[in-house]
Amino acid sequence: MVDSVADVSAIADSLGIERFAVSGGSWGGPHSLAVAAGLPERVTRAACQAGVAPFDMPGFDWFADMDAVNIEELGWALQGEDVLARNIERVASRMLERVAGDPSKMISDSVQLSEADRAQMANPERREMIRRDINEAFRHGVWGYVDDVLV
Repeated sequence: MVDSVADVSAIADSLGIERFAVSGGSWGGPHSLAVAAGLPERVTRAACQAGVAPFDMPGFDWFADMDAVNIEELGWALQGEDVLARNIERVASRMLERVAGDPSKMISDSVQLSEADRAQMANPERREMIRRDINEAFRHGVWGYVDDVLV
């Protein structure tokens, strides 16, 4: 995860950005925290939305109240990178098909979203942003996603 600190610093340097905020959600949440911790003189604020806790935290039930989709992905990761990558390829293909038609179905039909989440997903601007983001996320393949889950 700490590798993301140097990556973000290099990107900011190449863009001529001295100070900046970072934000990450889900698997990206811990990366935003790592960047903030690693670049305190440059990061003005950090956000971690629905981020994950360290997997090996003692006494913590990591899977409690976790959605079945995430539990399945983590099961693949525990079986190894090859199993995870093969399954994420399949998941990404279906996700790209779903966002083409209805971005609110991005993850799957079985994910339980709150009413607030459903309201956000009904917003046309949010739907278009999700469509663009998912297409961009997989434009070069699934390895970024695979790396995030493994981290």
